[in-house]
Amino acid sequence: MRRGPRLAWVALLCFGLPPVATAGRGMPEPTIAADDRVFSDPAHVPHTEVGTTAAIVSPSGQEPGLLFVESGVSLLARTLSADGVVGDLVPVALPSSTGSPGPSPVHNQIVRLASGELFLVRQGVATSEVTAPPAAAAAFAQWQSYVGGQRVVLSTWRSSGRGRTWARVGGIDSALVLDGTCAWPQEVDGKPRPGGWDRPEVYVDPWTGNLFLSMGCAAGSAPAFRDHAVTDSIVYSSRDEGTTWKLAARLPRGQPLVMTTTSDGRLYLVSADGADTTTAACRLAWLDSPYLEVAGKADVSFGDPKKPEH
Repeated sequence: MRRGPRLAWVALLCFGLPPVATAGRGMPEPTIAADDRVFSDPAHVPHTEVGTTAAIVSPSGQEPGLLFVESGVSLLARTLSADGVVGDLVPVALPSSTGSPGPSPVHNQIVRLASGELFLVRQGVATSEVTAPPAAAAAFAQWQSYVGGQRVVLSTWRSSGRGRTWARVGGIDSALVLDGTCAWPQEVDGKPRPGGWDRPEVYVDPWTGNLFLSMGCAAGSAPAFRDHAVTDSIVYSSRDEGTTWKLAARLPRGQPLVMTTTSDGRLYLVSADGADTTTAACRLAWLDSPYLEVAGKADVSFGDPKKPEH
Protein backbone atom coordinates (compact mmCIF):
# COMPACT_ATOMS: atom_id res chain seq x y z
CA MET A 1 0.00 0.00 0.00
CA ARG A 2 1.32 3.44 -0.91
CA ARG A 3 2.30 5.41 2.16
CA GLY A 4 2.15 8.95 0.76
CA PRO A 5 4.58 11.88 0.42
CA ARG A 6 4.99 12.56 4.13
CA LEU A 7 6.87 9.28 4.40
CA ALA A 8 9.73 10.54 2.21
CA TRP A 9 11.94 11.40 5.18
CA VAL A 10 11.26 8.02 6.77
CA ALA A 11 12.17 6.21 3.54
CA LEU A 12 15.40 8.17 3.34
CA LEU A 13 16.12 7.58 7.01
CA CYS A 14 15.69 3.83 6.75
CA PHE A 15 16.97 3.24 3.18
CA GLY A 16 18.46 -0.18 2.89
CA LEU A 17 17.26 -1.28 6.32
CA PRO A 18 14.14 -3.47 6.20
CA PRO A 19 11.86 -2.91 9.19
CA VAL A 20 11.52 -5.71 11.69
CA ALA A 21 7.92 -6.37 12.68
CA THR A 22 7.25 -6.79 16.37
CA ALA A 23 4.09 -7.67 18.22
CA GLY A 24 2.61 -5.24 20.70
CA ARG A 25 -0.06 -5.35 23.37
CA GLY A 26 -3.21 -3.33 23.87
CA MET A 27 -3.03 -0.54 26.45
CA PRO A 28 -5.80 0.46 28.88
CA GLU A 29 -7.41 3.88 28.73
CA PRO A 30 -5.77 6.22 31.26
CA THR A 31 -7.43 8.14 34.05
CA ILE A 32 -7.26 11.84 33.28
CA ALA A 33 -6.44 14.27 36.06
CA ALA A 34 -9.33 16.48 37.16
CA ASP A 35 -7.25 18.60 39.53
CA ASP A 36 -6.64 22.19 38.41
CA ARG A 37 -3.75 22.81 40.79
CA VAL A 38 -1.06 22.84 38.12
CA PHE A 39 1.70 25.38 38.47
CA SER A 40 5.29 26.13 37.56
CA ASP A 41 8.22 24.66 39.41
CA PRO A 42 8.66 26.15 42.93
CA ALA A 43 11.95 27.90 43.62
CA HIS A 44 13.08 25.29 46.15
CA VAL A 45 13.00 22.56 43.53
CA PRO A 46 16.20 22.58 41.43
CA HIS A 47 14.41 22.51 38.09
CA THR A 48 15.62 25.87 36.87
CA GLU A 49 15.55 25.62 33.08
CA VAL A 50 14.70 29.05 31.71
CA GLY A 51 14.95 29.93 28.07
CA THR A 52 13.08 30.79 24.92
CA THR A 53 10.83 28.39 23.04
CA ALA A 54 9.21 28.93 19.66
CA ALA A 55 6.34 27.45 17.68
CA ILE A 56 4.70 27.95 14.31
CA VAL A 57 1.04 27.35 13.45
CA SER A 58 0.14 27.22 9.76
CA PRO A 59 -2.71 29.26 8.17
CA SER A 60 -6.14 27.61 8.03
CA GLY A 61 -9.10 28.92 6.03
CA GLN A 62 -9.57 32.58 6.93
CA GLU A 63 -7.26 32.30 9.92
CA PRO A 64 -3.66 33.45 9.40
CA GLY A 65 -0.73 31.42 10.58
CA LEU A 66 1.01 32.42 13.80
CA LEU A 67 4.64 32.59 14.84
CA PHE A 68 5.01 32.20 18.62
CA VAL A 69 8.02 33.00 20.77
CA GLU A 70 7.91 32.45 24.52
CA SER A 71 10.54 34.02 26.74
CA GLY A 72 10.25 33.89 30.51
CA VAL A 73 6.54 34.19 31.28
CA SER A 74 5.67 36.19 28.15
CA LEU A 75 4.18 34.77 24.94
CA LEU A 76 4.55 36.85 21.79
CA ALA A 77 3.06 36.19 18.36
CA ARG A 78 3.09 37.59 14.83
CA THR A 79 0.72 36.68 12.04
CA LEU A 80 1.98 34.65 9.09
CA SER A 81 0.22 34.75 5.70
CA ALA A 82 -0.11 31.80 3.34
CA ASP A 83 2.63 33.26 1.12
CA GLY A 84 5.04 33.60 4.04
CA VAL A 85 4.66 37.30 4.86
CA VAL A 86 5.22 38.02 8.55
CA GLY A 87 2.74 40.54 9.93
CA ASP A 88 2.30 42.65 13.04
CA LEU A 89 2.41 41.55 16.66
CA VAL A 90 -0.91 40.13 17.89
CA PRO A 91 -2.03 40.04 21.54
CA VAL A 92 -1.74 36.61 23.13
CA ALA A 93 -1.73 35.32 26.69
CA LEU A 94 -0.40 32.31 28.53
CA PRO A 95 -2.97 30.28 30.49
CA SER A 96 -2.42 29.93 34.20
CA SER A 97 -4.44 28.13 36.88
CA THR A 98 -5.97 30.21 39.65
CA GLY A 99 -3.57 30.73 42.52
CA SER A 100 -0.50 29.58 40.62
CA PRO A 101 2.75 31.54 40.90
CA GLY A 102 2.99 31.70 37.11
CA PRO A 103 3.26 29.41 34.09
CA SER A 104 6.35 27.37 33.38
CA PRO A 105 8.54 29.00 30.70
CA VAL A 106 9.65 25.76 29.05
CA HIS A 107 8.23 22.62 27.44
CA ASN A 108 5.16 24.06 25.79
CA GLN A 109 3.68 22.99 22.47
CA ILE A 110 1.05 24.75 20.31
CA VAL A 111 -0.74 23.26 17.28
CA ARG A 112 -3.85 24.08 15.27
CA LEU A 113 -6.66 21.55 15.57
CA ALA A 114 -8.87 20.42 12.69
CA SER A 115 -11.58 22.71 14.10
CA GLY A 116 -9.26 25.71 13.65
CA GLU A 117 -8.76 26.22 17.40
CA LEU A 118 -5.30 26.37 18.93
CA PHE A 119 -4.29 23.55 21.27
CA LEU A 120 -1.61 24.11 23.90
CA VAL A 121 0.23 21.63 26.12
CA ARG A 122 1.88 23.06 29.24
CA GLN A 123 4.18 21.32 31.67
CA GLY A 124 4.05 22.06 35.38
CA VAL A 125 4.07 20.50 38.84
CA ALA A 126 1.10 19.25 40.88
CA THR A 127 1.01 18.68 44.65
CA SER A 128 -2.56 17.48 45.16
CA GLU A 129 -2.96 14.33 47.23
CA VAL A 130 -3.18 11.09 45.29
CA THR A 131 -6.11 8.81 46.11
CA ALA A 132 -5.97 6.56 43.03
CA PRO A 133 -4.60 4.35 41.63
CA PRO A 134 -3.82 2.32 44.77
CA ALA A 135 -0.12 1.93 44.01
CA ALA A 136 0.32 5.68 43.63
CA ALA A 137 -1.81 6.44 46.69
CA ALA A 138 0.34 4.12 48.81
CA ALA A 139 3.50 5.82 47.53
CA PHE A 140 2.26 9.39 48.00
CA ALA A 141 3.44 9.62 51.61
CA GLN A 142 6.97 8.87 50.44
CA TRP A 143 6.76 11.48 47.70
CA GLN A 144 5.35 13.94 50.27
CA SER A 145 8.32 13.53 52.58
CA TYR A 146 10.89 13.78 49.78
CA VAL A 147 9.58 16.41 47.33
CA GLY A 148 6.41 17.69 49.01
CA GLY A 149 4.20 15.37 46.96
CA GLN A 150 5.27 17.03 43.73
CA ARG A 151 5.27 15.36 40.32
CA VAL A 152 5.42 16.78 36.82
CA VAL A 153 2.06 16.87 35.02
CA LEU A 154 0.73 18.19 31.72
CA SER A 155 -2.23 20.54 31.34
CA THR A 156 -4.02 21.09 28.03
CA TRP A 157 -5.79 24.21 26.75
CA ARG A 158 -7.77 25.41 23.72
CA SER A 159 -8.13 28.88 22.23
CA SER A 160 -10.56 30.03 19.55
CA GLY A 161 -9.25 33.60 19.67
CA ARG A 162 -5.72 33.30 18.28
CA GLY A 163 -4.34 32.82 21.78
CA ARG A 164 -5.91 35.89 23.39
CA THR A 165 -7.84 33.69 25.84
CA TRP A 166 -7.59 30.01 26.75
CA ALA A 167 -10.02 27.41 28.10
CA ARG A 168 -8.74 24.51 30.17
CA VAL A 169 -9.41 21.15 28.50
CA GLY A 170 -7.84 18.80 31.04
CA GLY A 171 -4.48 17.20 31.57
CA ILE A 172 -2.53 14.06 32.32
CA ASP A 173 -1.20 13.65 35.85
CA SER A 174 1.79 11.30 35.99
CA ALA A 175 0.55 9.95 39.33
CA LEU A 176 -2.83 8.93 37.91
CA VAL A 177 -1.74 6.92 34.87
CA LEU A 178 0.41 3.81 34.46
CA ASP A 179 -0.20 3.06 38.15
CA GLY A 180 1.92 6.07 39.12
CA THR A 181 5.16 4.51 37.87
CA CYS A 182 6.24 7.72 36.15
CA ALA A 183 5.79 9.93 39.24
CA TRP A 184 8.42 8.56 41.63
CA PRO A 185 10.87 11.29 42.75
CA GLN A 186 14.22 11.84 41.09
CA GLU A 187 17.51 13.26 42.23
CA VAL A 188 19.68 15.63 40.17
CA ASP A 189 23.16 16.63 41.39
CA GLY A 190 22.28 15.28 44.82
CA LYS A 191 19.12 17.40 45.14
CA PRO A 192 15.44 16.31 45.11
CA ARG A 193 13.51 16.71 41.90
CA PRO A 194 9.96 15.63 41.03
CA GLY A 195 9.45 12.66 38.77
CA GLY A 196 6.95 12.70 35.94
CA TRP A 197 6.79 13.92 32.35
CA ASP A 198 9.54 15.50 30.28
CA ARG A 199 9.90 16.88 26.72
CA PRO A 200 6.28 16.66 25.52
CA GLU A 201 5.55 16.78 21.79
CA VAL A 202 2.09 17.22 20.25
CA TYR A 203 1.09 16.40 16.67
CA VAL A 204 -2.12 16.70 14.62
CA ASP A 205 -2.74 14.21 11.80
CA PRO A 206 -3.59 16.44 8.79
CA TRP A 207 -5.77 13.72 7.22
CA THR A 208 -7.91 12.65 10.20
CA GLY A 209 -7.51 15.43 12.76
CA ASN A 210 -6.41 12.85 15.34
CA LEU A 211 -4.19 14.28 18.05
CA PHE A 212 -1.05 12.56 19.37
CA LEU A 213 0.95 13.44 22.47
CA SER A 214 4.35 12.00 23.35
CA MET A 215 6.49 12.63 26.42
CA GLY A 216 9.34 11.15 28.40
CA CYS A 217 8.64 9.24 31.60
CA ALA A 218 11.49 9.93 34.03
CA ALA A 219 11.22 8.70 37.61
CA GLY A 220 12.90 6.95 40.51
CA SER A 221 16.49 8.11 40.16
CA ALA A 222 16.61 9.25 43.80
CA PRO A 223 18.61 6.72 45.89
CA ALA A 224 15.63 5.90 48.12
CA PHE A 225 13.47 5.05 45.10
CA ARG A 226 15.84 3.31 42.71
CA ASP A 227 13.71 0.17 42.76
CA HIS A 228 11.18 2.31 40.87
CA ALA A 229 13.61 3.84 38.34
CA VAL A 230 12.21 4.14 34.83
CA THR A 231 13.08 6.09 31.68
CA ASP A 232 10.53 5.45 28.93
CA SER A 233 8.71 7.32 26.20
CA ILE A 234 4.91 7.42 26.40
CA VAL A 235 2.47 8.08 23.54
CA TYR A 236 -1.24 8.97 23.84
CA SER A 237 -3.83 9.39 21.09
CA SER A 238 -7.05 11.42 21.04
CA ARG A 239 -9.92 11.36 18.54
CA ASP A 240 -11.81 14.28 20.13
CA GLU A 241 -9.20 17.06 20.00
CA GLY A 242 -7.71 16.35 23.40
CA THR A 243 -10.85 15.91 25.50
CA THR A 244 -10.04 12.25 26.19
CA TRP A 245 -6.88 10.22 25.63
CA LYS A 246 -5.92 6.59 25.14
CA LEU A 247 -2.51 5.12 25.81
CA ALA A 248 -1.02 4.11 22.45
CA ALA A 249 2.53 2.97 23.23
CA ARG A 250 5.27 2.74 25.84
CA LEU A 251 8.74 2.64 24.27
CA PRO A 252 12.39 2.81 25.36
CA ARG A 253 13.32 6.40 26.14
CA GLY A 254 14.33 8.66 23.31
CA GLN A 255 13.82 12.37 23.50
CA PRO A 256 12.17 14.12 21.99
CA LEU A 257 9.91 11.49 20.45
CA VAL A 258 8.66 13.18 17.27
CA MET A 259 5.77 12.04 15.10
CA THR A 260 4.35 12.07 11.60
CA THR A 261 1.53 10.23 9.81
CA THR A 262 0.75 9.02 6.30
CA SER A 263 -2.50 9.25 4.37
CA ASP A 264 -3.54 5.70 5.35
CA GLY A 265 -3.40 6.61 9.05
CA ARG A 266 -0.09 5.02 10.03
CA LEU A 267 1.69 6.90 12.84
CA TYR A 268 5.49 6.98 12.77
CA LEU A 269 7.57 7.75 15.86
CA VAL A 270 11.28 8.50 15.75
CA SER A 271 13.86 9.52 18.34
CA ALA A 272 17.62 9.84 18.48
CA ASP A 273 19.52 7.09 20.26
CA GLY A 274 22.28 8.73 22.26
CA ALA A 275 23.52 5.60 24.02
CA ASP A 276 26.62 5.39 21.82
CA THR A 277 28.39 8.72 21.33
CA THR A 278 30.49 7.38 18.45
CA THR A 279 27.56 6.29 16.28
CA ALA A 280 24.66 8.34 14.93
CA ALA A 281 21.49 6.29 15.30
CA CYS A 282 17.76 6.57 15.75
CA ARG A 283 14.86 4.40 16.80
CA LEU A 284 11.82 4.10 14.57
CA ALA A 285 8.43 2.65 15.50
CA TRP A 286 5.01 2.70 13.87
CA LEU A 287 1.39 2.17 14.88
CA ASP A 288 -1.79 1.69 12.88
CA SER A 289 -5.33 2.77 13.78
CA PRO A 290 -6.84 2.41 16.39
CA TYR A 291 -3.36 3.03 17.89
CA LEU A 292 -3.44 0.50 20.71
CA GLU A 293 -0.22 -1.38 19.97
CA VAL A 294 3.13 -1.03 18.26
CA ALA A 295 2.95 -2.60 14.79
CA GLY A 296 6.70 -2.58 14.11
CA LYS A 297 10.11 -1.22 15.07
CA ALA A 298 13.48 -0.63 13.45
CA ASP A 299 16.85 0.57 14.76
CA VAL A 300 18.58 2.77 12.19
CA SER A 301 22.35 3.40 12.25
CA PHE A 302 24.16 6.09 10.30
CA GLY A 303 27.65 4.98 11.31
CA ASP A 304 30.35 7.27 12.66
CA PRO A 305 29.23 10.88 12.06
CA LYS A 306 32.90 11.91 11.75
CA LYS A 307 33.26 9.69 8.66
CA PRO A 308 31.01 11.01 5.86
CA GLU A 309 31.49 7.87 3.79
CA HIS A 310 29.25 6.06 6.30
